[in-house]
Amino acid sequence: MRDAVNYSFSRILRTLSSEIYLAYENKDNKIAEIHIHYVGASIFCTVLIEESENIDVDNLLEALEADVVSSCIPDYEREDFSVVVFKAKEMSSFSYDENYNEEYRHESDEEEGL
Repeated sequence: MRDAVNYSFSRILRTLSSEIYLAYENKDNKIAEIHIHYVGASIFCTVLIEESENIDVDNLLEALEADVVSSCIPDYEREDFSVVVFKAKEMSSFSYDENYNEEYRHESDEEEGL
């Protein structure tokens, strides 16, 4: 039997109508990036799961709905919540900002000269 998985979410960006979160498994393993857009009464979500991760998507979405979406809009209708899930591989990241969040950098970027 697999150990219980604890998902946590860290918001890295918030605008008036959208948010971006990083999702972690057991607090230290980044497994996904999540983009949420609020349009009227509708909520559109894109989940980018790290290519190397093999996770239970249904459990992740349940945690996302309980911990993030329902805390932002407690009385939303489930029919107004749409999600698309992708497996993704980060190729590179870039910023002119010297204090750019190192969470997005991978050691392999430097090795590959990216």
